[in-house]
Amino acid sequence: MEVQTKVWYTFLGKGRTDFAVKASLAELGESRAPLTVLLHWPRCRRDISWMRCEEEESELSPAAKASGPPPHLDPESAWTGSWEALEELYYSGTLALHIGTWAVLLTLHSCYSRTCGL
Repeated sequence: MEVQTKVWYTFLGKGRTDFAVKASLAELGESRAPLTVLLHWPRCRRDISWMRCEEEESELSPAAKASGPPPHLDPESAWTGSWEALEELYYSGTLALHIGTWAVLLTLHSCYSRTCGL
Protein backbone atom coordinates (compact mmCIF):
# COMPACT_ATOMS: atom_id res chain seq x y z
CA MET A 1 0.00 0.00 0.00
CA GLU A 2 1.11 3.54 -0.73
CA VAL A 3 -0.31 6.78 0.64
CA GLN A 4 -0.51 9.86 -1.56
CA THR A 5 -1.04 13.41 -0.47
CA LYS A 6 -0.92 16.76 -2.23
CA VAL A 7 0.67 20.03 -1.27
CA TRP A 8 -2.16 22.55 -1.43
CA TYR A 9 -1.48 25.94 -3.02
CA THR A 10 -1.54 27.69 0.37
CA PHE A 11 1.48 25.56 1.35
CA LEU A 12 3.72 26.40 -1.60
CA GLY A 13 7.21 27.60 -0.75
CA LYS A 14 10.07 25.72 0.86
CA GLY A 15 9.16 26.22 4.51
CA ARG A 16 5.46 25.71 4.07
CA THR A 17 5.87 22.57 1.97
CA ASP A 18 8.25 21.12 4.53
CA PHE A 19 5.72 21.97 7.26
CA ALA A 20 2.82 20.38 5.34
CA VAL A 21 4.69 17.17 4.54
CA LYS A 22 5.90 16.76 8.11
CA ALA A 23 2.35 17.36 9.39
CA SER A 24 1.11 14.62 7.05
CA LEU A 25 3.82 12.26 8.29
CA ALA A 26 2.89 13.00 11.91
CA GLU A 27 -0.77 12.23 11.18
CA LEU A 28 0.20 8.92 9.61
CA GLY A 29 2.32 7.90 12.59
CA GLU A 30 5.37 5.67 12.78
CA SER A 31 3.94 2.52 11.20
CA ARG A 32 2.91 3.97 7.88
CA ALA A 33 2.94 3.06 4.23
CA PRO A 34 5.34 4.87 1.89
CA LEU A 35 4.25 8.44 1.28
CA THR A 36 4.10 10.02 -2.16
CA VAL A 37 3.67 13.78 -2.33
CA LEU A 38 2.39 15.74 -5.32
CA LEU A 39 2.40 19.46 -5.96
CA HIS A 40 -1.26 19.99 -6.76
CA TRP A 41 -1.15 23.49 -8.26
CA PRO A 42 1.91 25.57 -9.17
CA ARG A 43 0.32 28.74 -7.76
CA CYS A 44 -2.88 30.27 -6.60
CA ARG A 45 -4.84 31.62 -9.53
CA ARG A 46 -7.31 34.42 -9.10
CA ASP A 47 -9.03 33.47 -12.37
CA ILE A 48 -10.22 30.17 -10.88
CA SER A 49 -13.30 30.91 -8.81
CA TRP A 50 -12.87 28.25 -6.14
CA MET A 51 -9.30 29.30 -5.32
CA ARG A 52 -9.64 31.61 -2.34
CA CYS A 53 -5.99 32.56 -1.84
CA GLU A 54 -6.21 35.39 0.66
CA GLU A 55 -9.20 33.90 2.50
CA GLU A 56 -7.51 30.54 2.94
CA GLU A 57 -4.35 32.29 4.08
CA SER A 58 -6.29 33.98 6.86
CA GLU A 59 -7.71 30.59 7.93
CA LEU A 60 -4.31 28.90 8.38
CA SER A 61 -2.99 28.04 11.82
CA PRO A 62 -0.36 30.33 13.33
CA ALA A 63 2.21 27.52 12.98
CA ALA A 64 1.46 27.16 9.26
CA LYS A 65 1.73 30.92 8.73
CA ALA A 66 5.04 31.01 10.61
CA SER A 67 6.51 28.28 8.38
CA GLY A 68 6.93 30.60 5.41
CA PRO A 69 5.61 33.62 3.52
CA PRO A 70 2.20 33.55 1.84
CA PRO A 71 2.69 31.95 -1.59
CA HIS A 72 0.13 34.19 -3.27
CA LEU A 73 2.61 37.05 -2.76
CA ASP A 74 5.14 35.24 -5.00
CA PRO A 75 2.85 33.45 -7.47
CA GLU A 76 5.42 32.80 -10.18
CA SER A 77 8.11 31.11 -8.13
CA ALA A 78 6.71 29.86 -4.80
CA TRP A 79 6.45 26.38 -6.32
CA THR A 80 10.22 26.25 -6.86
CA GLY A 81 10.76 26.46 -3.10
CA SER A 82 8.27 23.62 -2.73
CA TRP A 83 10.24 21.58 -5.22
CA GLU A 84 13.45 22.20 -3.28
CA ALA A 85 11.77 21.03 -0.05
CA LEU A 86 10.45 17.90 -1.77
CA GLU A 87 13.89 17.14 -3.23
CA GLU A 88 15.44 17.35 0.23
CA LEU A 89 12.75 15.11 1.72
CA TYR A 90 13.10 12.67 -1.17
CA TYR A 91 16.88 12.42 -0.88
CA SER A 92 16.60 11.94 2.88
CA GLY A 93 14.44 8.87 2.19
CA THR A 94 11.35 10.44 3.73
CA LEU A 95 9.07 10.20 0.69
CA ALA A 96 8.57 9.55 -2.98
CA LEU A 97 7.43 12.43 -5.11
CA HIS A 98 5.53 13.03 -8.29
CA ILE A 99 4.83 16.16 -10.22
CA GLY A 100 1.64 16.99 -12.02
CA THR A 101 1.64 17.44 -15.77
CA TRP A 102 1.56 21.22 -15.32
CA ALA A 103 5.03 21.11 -13.85
CA VAL A 104 6.90 18.94 -16.32
CA LEU A 105 8.04 21.75 -18.58
CA LEU A 106 8.56 24.19 -15.72
CA THR A 107 10.64 21.66 -13.82
CA LEU A 108 12.74 20.72 -16.82
CA HIS A 109 13.36 24.38 -17.54
CA SER A 110 14.30 24.96 -13.92
CA CYS A 111 16.61 21.95 -13.90
CA TYR A 112 18.41 23.16 -16.99
CA SER A 113 18.74 26.70 -15.69
CA ARG A 114 20.21 25.66 -12.32
CA THR A 115 21.78 22.61 -10.75
CA CYS A 116 18.96 20.16 -10.29
CA GLY A 117 19.26 16.91 -8.40
CA LEU A 118 17.06 14.92 -10.75
